[in-house]
Amino acid sequence: MKALGRIAAGTAIIMIFLAASTSQAQSLPPAARQAVYRGVLTSLNSYIFPDVGEKMKVEMKRRRATYLAIDNPDVLARTMTDDLREVSHDKHINVMAHSELPTEAPSAQSREADAIRSASTAYGFYDVRHLPGNIGYVDLHSFTDGPETEAYAISAMTLVSHSNALIIDVRKNHGGLPAVAELLTGYLTGKMELIARVRTRHPDGSFEIEDRYSVVPKSIQSYQNPVYILTSKATFSAAEYFTYCVQSAGRGRVVGEVTGGGGNSGDVFPLAAGFSIFIPTGSIESAVTHRGWEGAGVQPNISTTADAALTEAYKLALLATKAQTHSEQERKAIDAVLADPDGALKSSAQL
Repeated sequence: MKALGRIAAGTAIIMIFLAASTSQAQSLPPAARQAVYRGVLTSLNSYIFPDVGEKMKVEMKRRRATYLAIDNPDVLARTMTDDLREVSHDKHINVMAHSELPTEAPSAQSREADAIRSASTAYGFYDVRHLPGNIGYVDLHSFTDGPETEAYAISAMTLVSHSNALIIDVRKNHGGLPAVAELLTGYLTGKMELIARVRTRHPDGSFEIEDRYSVVPKSIQSYQNPVYILTSKATFSAAEYFTYCVQSAGRGRVVGEVTGGGGNSGDVFPLAAGFSIFIPTGSIESAVTHRGWEGAGVQPNISTTADAALTEAYKLALLATKAQTHSEQERKAIDAVLADPDGALKSSAQL
């Protein structure tokens, strides 16, 4: 699986949330605008759903004069992206100006720089702690890849492995790569099993089906207690993959908002004049429900606002813990927290 920039279409579950560049724009010559326009049309031949790809091409041709009149690269990229998304309703499709795509294999120096960047963000594990009542809390902001990430994920899960219930927060998680999502799913289910299938369209028009499996970590015992996953409208891509897999396996309850609805995998295609486009070339469906979340998002079990999701899940976790304890002292302690859950969360955050 290749790194950010170009993703292997046959193996990657989408998992990268790409944003248009905001670098300072220079005037784009007419010939360059024409070349970008033609390149976008050609790239749409690889879109996962051929009929939708044709509809996008029809819209692009209808608005050709508009595109050729835009000399600002950022405005052109944004206009094309908006038009393509309006037809496809696919939030992953994205035209990017001033993009820098790798032209050769990454050097040892660039790989080291990537590793340092990942480590500096704790491999996406923004916060790992225990809340009062022995409730584990993991705030996961992204899904990165590699052996260091896996080791870090196992370390994070070890810290909360003896909690009475576990809250995993992906409200600010826009995606990434699938390996850790599959590892965490295996940690929660305790099973290596088929969890999803990805259907990928190749440039020659042929299709390939790839099976994706949960991965049970060998160095830590699987988690057995109640699990709650927090979501928001910003939860996207790999974060949705993880949430949907855990929910459809019946292993966790989703608390919060309907997620962003980005369920297609894809590839970055270079265009002219420093432009590129992310084209979804694959679609994913759950091996359990035989459906995906593209366009629809992951539906929460308990609907609430993103801001209220943590408090709501915390109360549910405490009630589940109380129902399982035989200690009157523990029940009284839980009742004290339930009387002011927001205060308990605030005090925990200040530790």
